[in-house]
Amino acid sequence: MKFLPATAAIVIACVATLSGTAGPALAQSQPDSGPCQRELQPGDMHEFSCPLKAYAAAQKFHFVARVSGGHDDSSSLLVVRHGGQDVACETGSKVGSEGEDGDITLDCRFTLPATALKSPSKLAVSLKASHVFFENHSLKAE
Repeated sequence: MKFLPATAAIVIACVATLSGTAGPALAQSQPDSGPCQRELQPGDMHEFSCPLKAYAAAQKFHFVARVSGGHDDSSSLLVVRHGGQDVACETGSKVGSEGEDGDITLDCRFTLPATALKSPSKLAVSLKASHVFFENHSLKAE
């Protein structure tokens, strides 16, 4: 059996990935940023718990989730909740993807009223991401 150059390249890429020495094209996911903690869930679900400090006025936030490896049968859906209620994302937010190729960024810009932020609270975010790889997330107050 002949050892072909393509086979050697595949073997080297696999070893580099498993040993953590992969180059930029095979780099590990970026670290998550913001106050949210990702809770591991079975299957395609990702749950995030985000502590929020108290605010005296309404506050605008931006949650972003990035996935990669999208293709014809992949799908993703982002849902944000505060106080057990779904939060309405502003126009221009992208909370879902169906059959999109490549890297996908989902995001939700929203404003919580001062009455909801009188005391510290938690934001809950659910991401259902089928046939894609979760990369990272962030939450920022704007």
